[in-house]
Amino acid sequence: MPKHDAEFLSVPGLAELLDVPVQTVYVMNCEGTGPPRYKIGRLVRYRRGDVEDWLASRRAESGQPTPVTK
Repeated sequence: MPKHDAEFLSVPGLAELLDVPVQTVYVMNCEGTGPPRYKIGRLVRYRRGDVEDWLASRRAESGQPTPVTK
C-alpha cells in the first residue's frame, strides 16, 4: 500500500484539501455524498486513498455538465 493511502485526514484537513468550509464536509457526511469515512471513537477520519478515489469518480470532463448528486 503506498504511504499516502495509509494517511488519514481529519474533517478540517479534508475541508482544507477540498478548499471548502468545514460545514460543507459535515453536510456531505449527513447526505452521504462525501468520501468514505471512518469513525474512531468520537473522531471522523478519511483515508487519503479513499479521498483520491472519490475525487476521481467526481471528475467532470470538459464540455460535459457537472453531475448533480442528492
